[in-house]
Amino acid sequence: MQNQRLTASVYEVMYRNSFDCFRKVIKHEGFFGLYRGLIPQVVGVAPEKAIKLTVSDESVADNYRRYLYCLLTCMLVLLVCVVKILQVLSYWWFYL
Repeated sequence: MQNQRLTASVYEVMYRNSFDCFRKVIKHEGFFGLYRGLIPQVVGVAPEKAIKLTVSDESVADNYRRYLYCLLTCMLVLLVCVVKILQVLSYWWFYL
C-alpha cells in the first residue's frame, strides 16, 4: 500500500485501502495473484530457518529425542516448502 504506483490521474492512487487492494487483485489476477512473489521469499527464508532450528541448541547432540525432533521438524519445513513451490509452479504451468 505504501509503495503503490500512481494511476493515469496525477495524484490518484491505485488502491484506497487493504480491502480494496485485496478485492482488485482477486478480480483482475485471480486468487493465486495473492501468491505472486512467494517463491523468492520461501527460497530465501526456509533454508535459513531450517538451519537455525537444527543448530540453535548446543545440547541437541546430548539428547537424542530433541535431535530427532529438530531433524523431523526441518524435514517437515522443507517438505512444506517443496509442496508450496510445486503448487505455484503447477498453477503457472496450467495457465501458460
